[in-house]
Amino acid sequence: MEITRLSWSGWPCLRLRVGELELRIPTEFGPRILYAGWVGGPNLLGLITADIGESGGDAHRLYGGHRLWHAPEDPQRTYVPDNEAPRIQREENALILEQATEAQTGIQKTLRISADESGQSFLLRHELQNTTLWPIRLAPWALTVMASGGVGILPLPPRGQHPRDLLPNTRLVFWPYVNLQDPRWGWGQCHLRLQQDPAQPTAQKVGALVPAGWLAYAVQGSLFVKTFPYEGAAHYPDDGCNAEMFVNGDFLELESLGAITELPPGARTAHEEAWFFLRDVPTPQSEADIATSILPRLVQLGLPCGGSR
Repeated sequence: MEITRLSWSGWPCLRLRVGELELRIPTEFGPRILYAGWVGGPNLLGLITADIGESGGDAHRLYGGHRLWHAPEDPQRTYVPDNEAPRIQREENALILEQATEAQTGIQKTLRISADESGQSFLLRHELQNTTLWPIRLAPWALTVMASGGVGILPLPPRGQHPRDLLPNTRLVFWPYVNLQDPRWGWGQCHLRLQQDPAQPTAQKVGALVPAGWLAYAVQGSLFVKTFPYEGAAHYPDDGCNAEMFVNGDFLELESLGAITELPPGARTAHEEAWFFLRDVPTPQSEADIATSILPRLVQLGLPCGGSR
């Protein structure tokens, strides 16, 4: 993994390159990833226009890109600013970003970024450490802001038949502001789609328990896929969600969550993702598009793709 320095969008950054893929990581705040894609290609991650080039201060900034939070969501603990420079350590095939302990929560965040042996994906390990003297109940929460104009894809559990399959196997969770008649929703038999449309400013959000352990986003002829663990016996936040998608008029977020744990003093919990990038993938407008253009590519990555049983 090649690591170099550059100035980008008004921020000093580290550029991580593996083969044809690259990430850009700011050094003045974080831990964050602000750029992900192919060398010389468009940024598949989204940035918040008002925050570009900004850093420092006491106010919470979204910035955009990829970040680490801890669930469940609460304004007092979730929106702690990450405006200070993280401690950065380099290893042979990894970059480690360690945030100073959050004074309000006593939690220290660490993001470890490495590349797989083939050089075709990045591996992210998100860690939360309890530095207080008492247990804290939380779950790691990895959020990725995607570039505007694309479609998020959430795989449903394998579909069944009536009257053979009489018990439920699908959990979808909606927030109070959700409107299921919003035209950005796409309801397929095996997948849920959510369109990012700059002309639609209202927020929508869905959470789900996703045994397949992946979420995807199609934009600009590319497909971004993030994978994450699924533990059948685990207790997940937000009424049992290990995956969520949020959209408004500016961006769409792909969010994965780890299990809720009672973290003892001094202990750490970790949540891992793998990021894959696929070229020449048209943005799907239907379930048939997903089956034709996307699922065969995911099968090549070894990902479970649901369907009927």
